[in-house]
Amino acid sequence: MQTHETGKRYAQLAIDTRGGHKTITVSLPPDSKGHDFGRVNEHVIDAIKGLTGCPCYSGAVNVIFQHQFDKIIQIELGAHV
Repeated sequence: MQTHETGKRYAQLAIDTRGGHKTITVSLPPDSKGHDFGRVNEHVIDAIKGLTGCPCYSGAVNVIFQHQFDKIIQIELGAHV
């Protein structure tokens, strides 16, 4: 993800439930740091809970990087520290 014209940094979660498989694709800016991953992880867990009813990484949902998706959830990360 690139910095938008507003100067804000974003991560994206793309959720795909086609074909009976549940996949969450996570995209972060190239300058992401550990705290960015922590912030995004909260949203990944919420997305998993929304798909499965359980906030755990049980293998029922794949969390991967890819470029095909049904829905994008954008998360503002704030200024780079």
